[in-house]
Amino acid sequence: MERKLGLYAVAFSLSVAALVAFAQTEAVSGRWTTALERGQQSMTVKMDLKVSGNSVTGTIDVAPDVTVQIQNGKLEGGQLTFDVTAPEHGHTKSIHFTGDVRDDTITLKNESRGKQGRTMTFHRTGSKTRGGLALSLCPIHSHAAACLERSPLGEISRRVRTRLEPS
Repeated sequence: MERKLGLYAVAFSLSVAALVAFAQTEAVSGRWTTALERGQQSMTVKMDLKVSGNSVTGTIDVAPDVTVQIQNGKLEGGQLTFDVTAPEHGHTKSIHFTGDVRDDTITLKNESRGKQGRTMTFHRTGSKTRGGLALSLCPIHSHAAACLERSPLGEISRRVRTRLEPS
């Protein structure tokens, strides 16, 4: 009996770990925006991200009417990194982005040709609901497993465990 309960605990722990990873992946995927001001001009920068495992793809605006593909994108923990190739005066330049993902914000810094660019804070636009599950229930933080346990997913897991346990 104790062995079965131990196996259930291990299975549950693995399930929670998988759900946390899924929630983090889904929490970053989607559309993000920020407002930039340069002199008298302002621009809304859009970033569309898709995360698969720790690989990140998508697009980001680098100038008005100029959207480029994200290259070499990675999400490891709460750290997002990627590169883009942007047009500049008839040539191209490489820009490297690094940033932190926290709840509904991504704070990015960029560097090009050895010079630091500006820091931008992107905010999620639209809904984080996937398949009827609102992933905003569990933001990306160290207590995600406990949060998931209190969420509808945790309730489902408890019901499955109850049915599997011998009477």
